[in-house]
Amino acid sequence: RIFKVRQAQPCREDEIRRFQLPPDELTLETLRARCRRLFALDDETIWYFKWKDEEGDLVSLTEEYELRELLAFSARQNETIVRLSVVSDAPTPRRASRHQEHHPSP
Repeated sequence: RIFKVRQAQPCREDEIRRFQLPPDELTLETLRARCRRLFALDDETIWYFKWKDEEGDLVSLTEEYELRELLAFSARQNETIVRLSVVSDAPTPRRASRHQEHHPSP
């Protein structure tokens, strides 16, 4: 299966990557791992996929069953390329532990 994945880039042109994943290796985790590497997404970044359905709605892709629905949709549309967008949120600041909140360091 061929994937074409777009990541919106603030203040510059979107980055688009195209790659193949063999059907026997295609899981949400392998897809996420490939995109994590290609787009240099660190562990602090919260991100997920979106895709456009037949009604033009942007649908979130965060579960394995949603990936299967996307692949079935692509097959019904006779599409050879699966198009996705990577949507990322800013990392959330880590909160101090209760111990640090109640007992600040000297």
